[in-house]
Amino acid sequence: MAEISYSNIDHFTVAYRIENPAQEETIFFIHGNSCSSRSWYNQIKSEALSGYRLIAIDLPNHGNSQAIDPSKFSLEVMAAIVGSAIRKLAQDKPFIICALSLGTNIIAELLDGSITPKGLLFAGTCIMGEGFEMAKLVNKSANLEALFTDEVSEDKVVDYFNIASCSKNEQDKAIIAEDFFAVKNNFRPLLYGVLTAGLFKDEVKLVAQKGCPVCIVYGEEEKIINTGYLKDAPINLWNKTIYTIPSAGHFVNIDAPAAFNELLAGFALDMF
Repeated sequence: MAEISYSNIDHFTVAYRIENPAQEETIFFIHGNSCSSRSWYNQIKSEALSGYRLIAIDLPNHGNSQAIDPSKFSLEVMAAIVGSAIRKLAQDKPFIICALSLGTNIIAELLDGSITPKGLLFAGTCIMGEGFEMAKLVNKSANLEALFTDEVSEDKVVDYFNIASCSKNEQDKAIIAEDFFAVKNNFRPLLYGVLTAGLFKDEVKLVAQKGCPVCIVYGEEEKIINTGYLKDAPINLWNKTIYTIPSAGHFVNIDAPAAFNELLAGFALDMF
């Protein structure tokens, strides 16, 4: 997999991996809660995506990126950092954004006039807004405690992986566990506080206002998100379809990489 590179964004260090740097058309990858850019390794090395410049970013507090001062933590601050990184790394080249889980919230939060993606692919989508609250989108039977605390054993992380993923690959499991415990500065409890206090924008409205095509995809075995919660959302849904991929859970890009990459490649071809 591509080596880690670093960029200074307003005195904040953002880590990222880049593949096929000579290509013009760019796909940015934004991971989910307590993961890292490594979670996109099946996309970064994909032959189906080799015609694109591929950039996978480590979110603040994750992977090799710097951590936000806990006293300044918010989704808005996270989104501002990621948005600045995308603007800088895009280098005025056309781009789309592929995001997973919490990454979809971060991307929705940063959508303003200065961010101009050709399209958005949202996997394991969990964007929120008026009429699309957390109670509507989360499967209440899923135990997600591990995602919002630092006091968690490796066994509990494995339990979460087994809820979120259908993969039996030990490397997948090891990467998720390593990335989980590498998260910095009390990120998960801080995130929990932000979400329970409702300190986020109307993300669905922001995506709708942006107007670009949005490809939404879930695994057929998704156990965390109620996959139909966005069916009536006023967004520009690509092909008027919410896609599902067989034999995959919340980590759809990890569980079924060939099918996911084929969908992403088709979306990219249409967008560019």
